[in-house]
Amino acid sequence: REVDLHIENLVDNWKDLDTAEILQTQLDVARNEIERAMMEDQIRLILIHGYGKGVLKKELTELLFRYTSIEFYDASFKDYHGDAIEVKYL
Repeated sequence: REVDLHIENLVDNWKDLDTAEILQTQLDVARNEIERAMMEDQIRLILIHGYGKGVLKKELTELLFRYTSIEFYDASFKDYHGDAIEVKYL
């Protein structure tokens, strides 16, 4: 499964949110999707963070380090151009 974390794909009123609210919304969605994939015994999950200043990617990495039954790495550059993280469930 792929989850696109671009804020315009997550909420309708994203223009009304400040940067902290946007980041928190993105992280909340990512956390929910990570845990949902675990419960559904999925093999992998792609989190599309996009290209920017790297803030979301850094925060996602910190979030993912909290889980013990996964490994994660940059998703295929060919497919995602450096804009995604692949999570593999062990």
